[in-house]
Amino acid sequence: MKSVNIDAAKLLAHQPPMRLINTLQAVSEISASAEALITPDNIFLENNTLHPSGLLECMAQTIAAFWGYQDMQSGGNVRIGYLVGIDKTEFFNIPVTPGDRIEITVEEIGSTGDFGAFQCLVEKAGKPVCRGVIKVLSERS
Repeated sequence: MKSVNIDAAKLLAHQPPMRLINTLQAVSEISASAEALITPDNIFLENNTLHPSGLLECMAQTIAAFWGYQDMQSGGNVRIGYLVGIDKTEFFNIPVTPGDRIEITVEEIGSTGDFGAFQCLVEKAGKPVCRGVIKVLSERS
């Protein structure tokens, strides 16, 4: 993957407090990685631990940032995306708490038209926290 290190705010329609990822770190033709710093005001914290739905949202936002990067490179408008499916998801017993940095990696495993499926992995300090397939639909403005 090619290092890009772009502020996710430039690539996502999400605004705080819903924007969870901070930086799109690297991209290839079919994959991307992003980083998220978990802050104490994260809306997905439950008992000081990131709820599994927050991990899934980080995966979806990494896909959205990847698409946003592709749109930016082609001179188009950043598209809006919708998480439409979750499949084959595993959560490992590794808590994510405020102050933790997580890395999210997504790889396109299939697409047709505006629909895409991505194999996703969330890691903390190189250890898997969650993995699964996220299915998304995009809408161009």
